[in-house]
Amino acid sequence: MRELTGGDGTHTVLECVGTQDAIDTPARAYIEELMPDILSGTIQPGKMFDHTVALDDVPAGYRAMADRASLKVLIRP
Repeated sequence: MRELTGGDGTHTVLECVGTQDAIDTPARAYIEELMPDILSGTIQPGKMFDHTVALDDVPAGYRAMADRASLKVLIRP
């Protein structure tokens, strides 16, 4: 990433992965209804993260999700 950005790196990175089943879930049907509340701060989607790991501990975060010990893992640099 540093090479692609001329040595600057990046401030924020999102990892967006999943299967077609994840894309087809009912949650997508609620986006239009929920987005105004998210943008206004009424709903804080960040609270869905129930585990935080350092960048070096990403494999442990994936294991926690695979083992169903965690729903979503937040990665901090």
